[in-house]
Amino acid sequence: MEEPAETFLWYDLETSGTSPAHDRIVQFASLRTDADLNPVEPPFSTYVELGPEVVPWPESLLVTGIAPQKLAAGLPEWQAMTEILRIFETPRTCVVGYNNLLFDDEFIRYSLYRNLLDPYAREWRDGNSRWDIMDLVRAAGALRPEGIEWPAVEGKPSFGLQAIAEVNGLAHEIPHDALSDVHATIGLAGLIRTRQPRLYRYGLSLRSKDAARRMLVPFGREICIHAARSFGRERYGTAPVLSIAQHPEIDASIIVADLGRDISALIEDSAEDLAEALFAKGAEERPPLHQVRLNRCPFLAPLGVLRPADAQRIGVDRDLVLERQAALAATADLDSKIAQVYGRRDSEGRDGLRDVEERLYEDFIPDADRTVCESLQRELRAGSPWPDVSFSDSRLMALASRLCARMRPESLDGSARQAWNRHVVDRLTGEHPRCLTVAEYRRDVEQRLADSAGDSEMLDALHAYGLELERRTRA
Repeated sequence: MEEPAETFLWYDLETSGTSPAHDRIVQFASLRTDADLNPVEPPFSTYVELGPEVVPWPESLLVTGIAPQKLAAGLPEWQAMTEILRIFETPRTCVVGYNNLLFDDEFIRYSLYRNLLDPYAREWRDGNSRWDIMDLVRAAGALRPEGIEWPAVEGKPSFGLQAIAEVNGLAHEIPHDALSDVHATIGLAGLIRTRQPRLYRYGLSLRSKDAARRMLVPFGREICIHAARSFGRERYGTAPVLSIAQHPEIDASIIVADLGRDISALIEDSAEDLAEALFAKGAEERPPLHQVRLNRCPFLAPLGVLRPADAQRIGVDRDLVLERQAALAATADLDSKIAQVYGRRDSEGRDGLRDVEERLYEDFIPDADRTVCESLQRELRAGSPWPDVSFSDSRLMALASRLCARMRPESLDGSARQAWNRHVVDRLTGEHPRCLTVAEYRRDVEQRLADSAGDSEMLDALHAYGLELERRTRA
């Protein structure tokens, strides 16, 4: 049988906040195209109902213009994620978006995990893959800007989707609407594909982890040009880097030195001093270290792609870069010292007190438990009564109880119903650095109402929702 042609599923999310573990997807949209970016299916778009325990961030809803009352007509989260997963799992699908690997895909993973669906398999099984064009766009602006208009904010290039779409005349009718953002992303990809076809093809080839690993390992062998948000807009988000260590606990993470900055601290400072400077809250200047996540399609290219005009644009002195490479190469045991820096950081904070919904990355789900999850999903899709399930992984037992409470509350016994009610009230009223309480939500909205120049239908809707959230805390 002939293998199906690869298709590209372009997608975007709108969310109730910025934390994948605590906030929720409120809108999903996607459009499948062929390799030439021609649509091969009708677009899919849906709102997603908020669970009773979720306090949305007013700022997020104001940006999207999606009132909470509109979400009540959306799909329940389990149904939405089941449909989204079905779309993603089509064989030979490359799922792609704009900043999706750092943001949207994390929401997808946590949402699948919370609903006892496989968080990872759709990313690689049946010839599937992931891509993110945001770093390709940064690389285009830094290395091959010809033929594309580049907007600037305060004298620095802007890589915001809305800004680039506007100056290049790309369709983007409703910014921060998921389907409109999908069309703008496809338009931007098509622009780069047309104006800089070699760069586009090269970026597409970097989807494989092996492609990035070959450029970075062995350490110190090759200077690469790397595009990533952390390098700052003043450098077009692009910098010369040199791999210097393997992350001590994450196989898919390589530590690189930013050769566009002073690297003397990497040579002279201890692991303790580097860790303190690197992870200090609110620090204005950090050591020139960066993690390259091989499973996030990093944009890496040989130093030879950097033309003199490109080097001037992003502020790279090639001779100085080569000197810094030589200095790092001459530093004994540099890789072990840098590994200690990240090992000290990543071993902190594992006190087991996190809520189960935050613990996606704690461990992989055992195969036997995954089989039970798949059986449970079949029963739910068939509309069967809630089945008895048992898991060896304690995370899944807690998630299953909450999923049952959201989907089949009539199936809960007395103790399970009380536990769910306590959880809802705790989420609505408890202190958490990444979550709002109902009281904080209401203060925020009331302050915005007081500051508003006139009538605001959206603020009125948010205020009414705050009253509904308040009632839930007394239920």
